[in-house]
Amino acid sequence: LHLVAVSDLIDKGVEAGLPFNGMAPDLGGFEQQASATTSTPPVYKSGVVENETPSLLALTYDINLNSLVIPATTAFSVSVNSAVIKVNSVVISGTKVQLNLASAIKSGDIIAVSYTKPASNPLQTTTGGLAASISSQTIINHISAPTAAAAAPAITMTISPNPVRRYLNIIFAYT
Repeated sequence: LHLVAVSDLIDKGVEAGLPFNGMAPDLGGFEQQASATTSTPPVYKSGVVENETPSLLALTYDINLNSLVIPATTAFSVSVNSAVIKVNSVVISGTKVQLNLASAIKSGDIIAVSYTKPASNPLQTTTGGLAASISSQTIINHISAPTAAAAAPAITMTISPNPVRRYLNIIFAYT
């Protein structure tokens, strides 16, 4: 008995140390093999750094990725203003690959990312479609510019007595 591609028994088994495709082993005597129609490779769409999370670079793909297969941080190269910065960790959730960066992005920074498909644990869908390598993709920077001070400081000077006699008192006030 071999399972068909739409069977409810696919990925419903318990991991027992045997090789399997997908999120979990299939129920039954044979593991469902991914066909050409079920292993469509994910395609990179865009990348962004949001103002609320300046140390998080989010890459978006067109279809969901397997969150159990995480590439090494070294599979990614991030450059900010042409200087490479370290990727501390990689998290996969749905269509997103989140890269936690060693330093925060600032307003006006020019960001690029590359992904080199590694030999083990490459980016992939739950059906085994492998993501292609990408090179120097420009990332959208949504970090806001810092706001200017509300008002310039004021310095006042008071001289007394007036008219000046033998002694002169000078008072500076900074606000």
